This record gives sequence, C-alpha cells and structure tokens, in this order.
Amino acid sequence: MVVLSEEPDVQPNLSSQPEICTFHVKGNCKHGDDDCVNLHRPSKLPYQWQWKKGDEWKYFNDSRNRKIEQAFCNPASDKIGKINKVG
Repeated sequence: MVVLSEEPDVQPNLSSQPEICTFHVKGNCKHGDDDCVNLHRPSKLPYQWQWKKGDEWKYFNDSRNRKIEQAFCNPASDKIGKINKVG
C-alpha cells in the first residue's frame, strides 16, 4: 500500500478504465484505442499506480509511476520522497 502525504501530479482522463490492456502493451489490441474497455497507456508501461480520493481512483503520471515502481521493487526502500510504503 502507498500512503500519500500530499496530492501528487496526476495523469488526466484515465480513471474510467479498470485495467491496463495487456494486448495494447504488447502492441496487438484488436479493439483499438476507442473501443477497448481497458486502459491504453501512451507510454505502454506494464503497470499503473493509483490512489483513491473519495470515491474516485486517480492515476499517477509516468514519472511518478516509475519512481513508485522502482521503490516498490527495492526491499531496502521504505519511501519515495513524500510517499511512504505501508504494510
């Protein structure tokens, strides 16, 4: 779990899709950007970190995504700037 001490930079207009489209990441989604029910990320990162604000999930931008993922994968790391690992 990631706990935020302040609201981070966000990627706009991505919160309506439930999951990253793995077919898009691999470059072969047959539904395309407009018809696929899953998220087509411009950067094609295979992960997307997010946080919940009220009833809505917000997505981190690519720069924050990379930093969070690197820290999450590093057992020696316990925080990223103002974002602390919990759990």
